[in-house]
Amino acid sequence: MLDPNRTKKFTAKEALINLSRLSFQLKSLEREYPNYSLLIDYICQIPKPPPSLKTVSTDLGLSNHDLINQVKRLYYLVLEKEYILNFSKVEYSLHFKFDKIYYNLKLDHLAEIPKVGDTFEAFFLEGIIGIGVFTVRKISHKLMDDKQTVEIFLSEHLNKEEKKRLNYAI
Repeated sequence: MLDPNRTKKFTAKEALINLSRLSFQLKSLEREYPNYSLLIDYICQIPKPPPSLKTVSTDLGLSNHDLINQVKRLYYLVLEKEYILNFSKVEYSLHFKFDKIYYNLKLDHLAEIPKVGDTFEAFFLEGIIGIGVFTVRKISHKLMDDKQTVEIFLSEHLNKEEKKRLNYAI
């Protein structure tokens, strides 16, 4: 259970924005928690940039105090209840760089995620990038809606000395 005294203090606006990043997953809560239904529907349609809390409270017909309480309770519920969040889809985004040429490739499957410092061969890119052998420089993961995005940043292949330096830096 999250202890509000041991977590970062957050505003209802921050919670609202963070919940909007999970809007796809919030829909599954409506059946189990119908008292949040109106708020969840609103969150799922929040435009960018998000409106002020005053606008949201007016749109929902709630007092500012009630809105703040509902948003914070929903945020805690999503983070505390096990198995609510499900990132069942995976997308791989490969970012290739050589000299001043950049190329991005999105994949829905990659048999194995390479590690930083690994050699990555993609000879089919030689025609547009100029090289086909790369080194993995960085890997990051993002969770949003129902998807995990694995971003793999690649650049020109390193020789053994450069690889050793990179491995020592890790």
